[in-house]
Amino acid sequence: MLRVWSEHLDVADLCQKDVLDLLDQGRLHPLVAVKPEADLDALGRWLRLVRERGLEPGIWPLLTDAQGYWPSERNAQAYFDRVVALLEDLKALEAPPAWVAVDLEPPLEQIHGLRREGAPPWQVLRTLRGNLDSQRFERSVQVCRQGLERVRCFGAKTLAVTLPMAAHDLRDGRPLWQDLFEAPWAPVSWDRAGIMAYGSMVAGYSRGLLSVEDARAIHYRLFRHLARHFGPRAHASLGVTGVGKLGDEPAYEDPAELAADAAAARAAGIHDLAIFCLDGLVGRANAGQWIQAVANAAPRKPPMTRRALGMRFGAATARHIAVAALMGSGTT
Repeated sequence: MLRVWSEHLDVADLCQKDVLDLLDQGRLHPLVAVKPEADLDALGRWLRLVRERGLEPGIWPLLTDAQGYWPSERNAQAYFDRVVALLEDLKALEAPPAWVAVDLEPPLEQIHGLRREGAPPWQVLRTLRGNLDSQRFERSVQVCRQGLERVRCFGAKTLAVTLPMAAHDLRDGRPLWQDLFEAPWAPVSWDRAGIMAYGSMVAGYSRGLLSVEDARAIHYRLFRHLARHFGPRAHASLGVTGVGKLGDEPAYEDPAELAADAAAARAAGIHDLAIFCLDGLVGRANAGQWIQAVANAAPRKPPMTRRALGMRFGAATARHIAVAALMGSGTT
């Protein structure tokens, strides 16, 4: 299945014939952001229009900025209460979504703090260390499990994505990265579970340390962990093609890069893919070319790069030290 995320497009724009035709031509199953101020009548109309074309539309519920924007360990209960309320409203409108996308990330304020230029390392470490709370993590897992059952009562399926480092946790079952980044992900039986493998962002935010080829090699190893652990439930979101919540996300300029990412995911055994995002494709003269590049990408294992190998070794060593230290302190 090939999906596409949409974060900033207005529902009125999504209902336009040219946008619906683009989804139809690419057989793209859309996941559309539903913010607190969303017009639910318009959303219901869009869901019906997409279903009429034989596609499986999904909603991507989000919270207010003050609540953290994305669901996380700290706001899971408020998040699922909102999701259930949305599903009840859409049921009343006779416009049920096929999917609910659960985008597990640290709270927005925390992300801004970690990215703030000039933030001292001790402050970053203090924030991350404060996130490590095994009891709070387990409570959030239970909340998500209960939320999942509540969603299934409406006949909807769930797709949960999180930051790529969480895939390392699948190797030994210890939720180190998930707890560190507030993401109750692997222990919950989502219908699809995956990571955000955004090569352009890895390369761009690393300021030259890593290339898109390095990012692809790193992500391929993580894709393999996903495929082994989740089997056919494994998912990968690829990109990016447009701007997200942060507003400065480096984007791909060549569809061949996105196609190479899709080829790597398929080579690892993942066939449920999503493009981030529709916002960056609508209005492009060659939007169809971008979509077909991903849809037609044949499986191809990317070559391992020297820097990717170094990052892999460094990450494994850091994880080993962190797990040993946390076990000694009784934190996890």
